[in-house]
Amino acid sequence: MTKAREWSEEEKQNIKENLRYDSETGNLFWTTHSNWYGLRTKGTAGCISSGYRGIRIWLKGKRFYYSNHRVVWFLNYGSVPKMLDHIDGYKLNNRVENLRPTTISLNGRNCKARGKIVMSVTDYTVSPITIQEATPFVVDWHYSKNTNGLATRFCFGLFDKTEMIGVIIYAYLGMASVWKKYGEVETDVVELRRLCCIDDTPKNTESYFIAQTINWLRQNTDCKVVVSYADSMQGHVGTIYYASNFYYLGMTAKGRSIKIKGSNRLYHEKTIRTYYTPKNGERRLKPYAQKIKEQLENGEAEYVHSKGKHIFVYPLNKKERRKYKMRVNNVKS
Repeated sequence: MTKAREWSEEEKQNIKENLRYDSETGNLFWTTHSNWYGLRTKGTAGCISSGYRGIRIWLKGKRFYYSNHRVVWFLNYGSVPKMLDHIDGYKLNNRVENLRPTTISLNGRNCKARGKIVMSVTDYTVSPITIQEATPFVVDWHYSKNTNGLATRFCFGLFDKTEMIGVIIYAYLGMASVWKKYGEVETDVVELRRLCCIDDTPKNTESYFIAQTINWLRQNTDCKVVVSYADSMQGHVGTIYYASNFYYLGMTAKGRSIKIKGSNRLYHEKTIRTYYTPKNGERRLKPYAQKIKEQLENGEAEYVHSKGKHIFVYPLNKKERRKYKMRVNNVKS
């Protein structure tokens, strides 16, 4: 719970025109479409940050952030108190009857009286979702900030009641023909390409999430092996994969990446060779690939040498598990 800034009359009108409140769930929903990243959908408005759900709205070229619970209060009562409190202590329960104006001292006493709410990872549920539902969450919570270039096969959401707090995306392997190292046909192999959760989750949330999606793959697909890479350029060593009982197969070869100057954003060098074919049949670079290519040409981006990535696999049946145990023993020796 933080102190609210004053909203202009123009902002208030913009909120009224773009959002509606659902009294049954306490959620907000968009009433209009947006061109911002093309990510606005008909689903629940906003993403979770620091335990609260919040919304970003563009107005006259500027992006404004609003906490959902303040918007809910405003849509019901026409005003926004300087401070609002969740009566039951649950930050995502934004039903108007669960909100009340408060002060710093009163809110402090309320927090002490409620104590800390401790949840178990088994209280969460996992369900398949669409890439359109997954993308906004990845933009907010994954270090890559995008889902560009993914040949998506399966997407999953991790839910706390009705609120999405995590996303996993499985796709075809990013590098052409690499699947031949792991399967007889391309559909035997699936790569875990994105994994992200909000910050405020209990210990072991990510390993629980991975385990639930792997069980789903076993029961609903013919996939034989899950492959994933831990990017050493990002300081990742694969801790979550060790915790999830993946097998470690060593490192990929070193290569080149494209770095945007003035930021830590890195792209694989094949990014600028990512094409699509529109209805007119003319093969074109995808918009994000064209943009990065132009940044290379005008000096805003550069090639940098990249370290190899750590390779992890998870066999989905006993036959594959025996095979990869032998490969792991060879790596160790």
